[in-house]
Amino acid sequence: MTFKAVLFDCDGVLVNSESLYEKKLMGILSDLGFGYSHEDYEKKFVGLTDQACNNLLQEDAKKRGLAPIADDFMITNAQEMWTNHIEELTQVEGAHKLVTFAKQHFKIAVASNSGRDALIKKLNGKDYAPLFGDMVYAAQDVVHGKPAPDIYLKAAKAHGVDPKSCVVIEDSPTGIKAGVAAGMTAWGFLAGDHIKPWHKERLIEAGAHCVYDTAEDIIQALQEKI
Repeated sequence: MTFKAVLFDCDGVLVNSESLYEKKLMGILSDLGFGYSHEDYEKKFVGLTDQACNNLLQEDAKKRGLAPIADDFMITNAQEMWTNHIEELTQVEGAHKLVTFAKQHFKIAVASNSGRDALIKKLNGKDYAPLFGDMVYAAQDVVHGKPAPDIYLKAAKAHGVDPKSCVVIEDSPTGIKAGVAAGMTAWGFLAGDHIKPWHKERLIEAGAHCVYDTAEDIIQALQEKI
């Protein structure tokens, strides 16, 4: 089966934002009384929308007897992060080459659970914006974020392609589940600097059809789908 479109997640796939944001946010959460380990934090929050993360934090605050979390806590922290620390962001190794290759042979889009302002800052800051053009979809563009399939279905519809002819490139179980729910091929990508030894197994458990360690591995796999 050939592919018509390659749909990319952003955080942890295109840019090394997960580890950078996690380091900052865990410090803030620790000061507020949340004692998350790195593994607990990543299992609980990575890949979700800011609003979904905020809801989980509010639930945890009640269970732990901590001070209430503001409704805009996660959104405010994300905005501050990518306004003041964008220069610290780096590209995932090989990701820019991967997107460039994909654009030459397939329709492409980026579909992220990030808020639009933060997503645009990350794409502009790391030279991805010219590659994707208008094909950029953020949390505000759908009612239900990942793991619901909405954002990937929206990207496929915008390109006028059958979801079954799309492959999604994801680093999180949440994103893999969204791709599978959309009826797409879902590939895990493990080149981000936040990846842990247990990551591959979690992507497979979420339904990943294949999991790749490097961008070159994905390029080679895509060559067989042209």
